[in-house]
Amino acid sequence: MTHRVLAMSATLTSLLALGCGEPVTVGGTLVVEPAAVAFTDLLPAEIDGAFVQLGNDGDGTLSVLAVEVTDTGGGLFDAVLADDEEALPRQLEPGETLLLDVSFAGAPPGAYAGLVQVTCDSELLYLGGGRAARDADSTASVATVDLPVTAGVLVVDGDGDGWTAAEGDCDDDDPTAYPGADELCDGVDNDCDGSLPQDEADLDLDGQATCEGDCDDTLDHVYVGAPELCNGVDDDCDGDLPDDEIDDDE
Repeated sequence: MTHRVLAMSATLTSLLALGCGEPVTVGGTLVVEPAAVAFTDLLPAEIDGAFVQLGNDGDGTLSVLAVEVTDTGGGLFDAVLADDEEALPRQLEPGETLLLDVSFAGAPPGAYAGLVQVTCDSELLYLGGGRAARDADSTASVATVDLPVTAGVLVVDGDGDGWTAAEGDCDDDDPTAYPGADELCDGVDNDCDGSLPQDEADLDLDGQATCEGDCDDTLDHVYVGAPELCNGVDDDCDGDLPDDEIDDDE
């Protein structure tokens, strides 16, 4: 999947920096950039993604323990390590970074909000007596990246007939189908009322409907252009019987 970090479909906002652990002397500091990602102007079913960088801007070691995603859309957002060579937890030394691949799956028109929670643990070091000592009680701190999404899961009029699916267009790929449209004898529910007119049905399965000229839709040998069968029936629907089918003696 192609990711667009600064493309028109991804709006990236400012920096969020949260300390992991109480900075007694030295410790790791989690920096999340950008602090928010907004996917905008998406089409229905369109998938988009962006990279979010996690970095250690502190003086000590930082461990990224977990990345969890919550959203209001029921699993529309996801966040995974862009580099999957190692699973979490992942240790970051000062100055090191890690990329998250944050994505949004296509959805119906509407606005969707999500939250990525990054849990980190900073190992604090005390400097005393000319040497560094490890803090036995290193603490875990949660940093969050807010992911508001307006899925441009735009309300789209795909066929340009002036109606969207949300407004009742039953086939947004067909400009002849929309609420109130004239029926066209094309086998399509043009007016989107959920049914075909009776004269558009081919009841005898001869390939022609009444609206196409079938003059008897109960007989499969009767349709426009059918061969005459010497049966006293206007098989070809031209309005006349052939002379040799007429009994002049009656």
